[in-house]
Amino acid sequence: MTTTQVTLPIHMIDIVRYKNWTGLTVAELFHAGRLGSNGSDKWNIERFALHMYQPRDLEEHHALMALANDAYEYLLNE
Repeated sequence: MTTTQVTLPIHMIDIVRYKNWTGLTVAELFHAGRLGSNGSDKWNIERFALHMYQPRDLEEHHALMALANDAYEYLLNE
């Protein structure tokens, strides 16, 4: 079984800098505490990623969720 690397048209930093309908970026919302608590902030970052790019198959979905997880970890450590 061969493993292929899925390349997406977006990057982790694109998720962090994404502006939603309020005009604020995901980073601004996260640091203001407006993305939720008790794990819902991570879930909301995943939803923003899905809003930015609709995966065509399961492999792309997994790659997108990995990017969203990287964005969440970046915001935690920022």
